[in-house]
Amino acid sequence: MTLVAEAPTWSLQSFERELAVNEIAVLSGGKACWADGAIEVEGGAAGAARTLRRRVAFSSTIDDKTTLQFELEQAGGATRRKVTSHALHGLHPFKGKFYPQLARSLINVAGVEPGMTVLDPFAGCGTTVLEAGLLGVRAVGVDANPLAVLVSQTKLELLAFPVQTLRKEFKSLLLKPRTLRQHTDEVYLRSWFPEKNYMTLMALLASIDRLPTGICRNAARVVLSSTLRRASYQQPDQVRVYRRPAASEIADLGDLFTIAARRLMTELEAVQRVPGLSMSSFKRHRCRVITGDARQLEPLVRARRGRQFDAVVTSPPYANALPYLDTDRLSLRALGLLTEPQRQAEDRLIGNREVTTGLQRELEQELEDADWVPRPLRDVLTQTSAVAAEDTAGFRKRRTPALLYRYFRDMQRVLEQLAAVTAPGAPVIVVVGNNSVSGPGGSVVEIPTSDLLSQLGEQAGLKPERRLEKRLTSFGAKETVHQRNAMKRETILFFRRA
Repeated sequence: MTLVAEAPTWSLQSFERELAVNEIAVLSGGKACWADGAIEVEGGAAGAARTLRRRVAFSSTIDDKTTLQFELEQAGGATRRKVTSHALHGLHPFKGKFYPQLARSLINVAGVEPGMTVLDPFAGCGTTVLEAGLLGVRAVGVDANPLAVLVSQTKLELLAFPVQTLRKEFKSLLLKPRTLRQHTDEVYLRSWFPEKNYMTLMALLASIDRLPTGICRNAARVVLSSTLRRASYQQPDQVRVYRRPAASEIADLGDLFTIAARRLMTELEAVQRVPGLSMSSFKRHRCRVITGDARQLEPLVRARRGRQFDAVVTSPPYANALPYLDTDRLSLRALGLLTEPQRQAEDRLIGNREVTTGLQRELEQELEDADWVPRPLRDVLTQTSAVAAEDTAGFRKRRTPALLYRYFRDMQRVLEQLAAVTAPGAPVIVVVGNNSVSGPGGSVVEIPTSDLLSQLGEQAGLKPERRLEKRLTSFGAKETVHQRNAMKRETILFFRRA
């Protein structure tokens, strides 16, 4: 039996072409290779064509019949360019997120089948978990950012939620609210919003609180959160909270919320109409994202009655990561999601680039005594210490060695936890980018994060199998300061639990 899989309407990168062949070979049980711009499959199992149409990420048709991925992208407004916001993936902006086609393909390459459970210990906005649900498999995501948990869990619950109910409840929000919420963070929020937008924010929060259905309340909060930066004094193209120039024009929050709410209802209706997508089946899979620490995953296994996870697909933060909580500070404060001081919450994030002088000294002393640090990592830390000792080094540069040590120490603990919670032989796939530190005279110290994590994974009981290099793109998104300074390449590390 020969099957033919056509490429998507958008151009595939080299690593995507390789993954396209890999996923088809795993899903079909046959031999797959590129031929004349398409993938030909020889010797696939009975029913392979149907499985491929339902699951593949990087093919538009199988034997001239469209794939579910193609239909999802079309429902998300696809043309000739790659669409990454379909199936509610674009409900809320999130820096440094996975793109869904990659997450779907990696789940396929991992050989995850219905009845298995995927773990993403750095769930972010829920891309891996949502894609697992769409593929018909269970998934659990963990994240330390309460806004990320709210956004991702809301997506999961919305996909199978009746859109007519959402429209009915949102109708009251699109009218002019009559009452205002008294906010415990009033002084801070007033300082970041024009008076009209602040009053609209308080009115919307009061109206949202009165919605009868929990998922509708959360959906409205996520929609509101997605608009706050554009309605505030915050500079929209910065990942940190900087103020706009004084003469900047700021959009009306009521208008922004109305547009975003209507867009959500339109997109939800479109995805629920995709042929071949079973929302009742999606709901049964019980995919979920919970608040937690990736360094402490073993309680998840106990909660699953001792059952270990069948695969891991994740993209951890980078060393000196994006300031996730600071970027979303307005949403966290407006929605009351921070139950502790922000600095205290940030201290628990892996890759956090803030450190006090006292903690810096503690980390430097800990490094001197650490016997787990492999020689390549110690060499990198020695190089960055030399840069930090330069007379021209600022306070951030001086703290870089301590921050890097803390990052790799934390990631070592995460990798040990992944080895503890996954079943023997389970695939563990990690997507990560390398870093660099600028030195004196224009020199650069490269931080080979992927190589170092590969070695740490092996120490933890995860056998490295192979890697793929991938080039980063913005997928046509508006250029921002973050994108101009972002790394250009990432590495996909494939491990196998020993």
